Amino acid sequence: MLYKAVSHRFNEISAYAAALVAALLPEFIFASSALVNTNLYHLFIAYILYFFSIRSSYKLSDIVSIAVISGIMLLFRSEVALMILIMGFIILKNSSAKKMIIYITISFAFLAPWSIRNYVVLNKFVPLTTNFGINLYRAYNPIYPGAWADDRMDSLKSEVKFSAQYELDYIELHKQEAISQIKNDPVQAFTSGFTKLCHLWYYYPYSTQAQHPLYMVPWFLMLGLAIWGGVKSKISAFKIEYTMLLYHSFIAFIFFAIPRYQTMMKFWLLPLVGWGIYRIYETIQKKRNG
Repeated sequence: MLYKAVSHRFNEISAYAAALVAALLPEFIFASSALVNTNLYHLFIAYILYFFSIRSSYKLSDIVSIAVISGIMLLFRSEVALMILIMGFIILKNSSAKKMIIYITISFAFLAPWSIRNYVVLNKFVPLTTNFGINLYRAYNPIYPGAWADDRMDSLKSEVKFSAQYELDYIELHKQEAISQIKNDPVQAFTSGFTKLCHLWYYYPYSTQAQHPLYMVPWFLMLGLAIWGGVKSKISAFKIEYTMLLYHSFIAFIFFAIPRYQTMMKFWLLPLVGWGIYRIYETIQKKRNG
């Protein structure tokens, strides 16, 4: 799907280049060894790229198919809710309000079993995920972005009493600690967002794997090629990619960006990387013929 999407929008050389990078990137190979969120997300992105690249107009069956894919992915990644809204506006712009409503409605309908489970088990309406409080604490804590807990937090967690509401109480503890951290130093809470962006676009210093040459060298090569591809094209040529890269950056700014999140984002860079490689190839060919 990646090859077809890029070849349809650009040419075969850039499509082969993008597909080759996807096949050889070390962390993509590692992620493909198991059915985990990362490679499911990559399949999801590949389908989106294919859908928006091949389709100039959307049939109802197209809308339903991408809504089903989006709904399934939403069950794995709650932040996909924001991406669904973004894609809804893209559908609105390129098609109609009716199809946008159908897409968003079907996508979010996949949350029904999870929301019902939460209400039955917890006696409270929790539409997306009960992990929000934990993720908020990992974003705003006294240790570093992405950290799970310090000794004080471990002690507080051990004091949460087991009950029918244990899950909610456990999450509420994390949420209140994060809110307290934000209130105590709102300036630091805001400026930490820029540190998180560095973690997303540069590297995450709290992971030894992210500092390994097999991770860092391909990443910087890929980033350089993507930047070159962007420089050598009109912004409109990569509207969907730029939009989704902004989406990932926004999520990282608000929450955090561990290496896995960077790996998930990288798939959106592949069309830019493919185009960057093609433009380098084109330059070399001109010099040879020139």
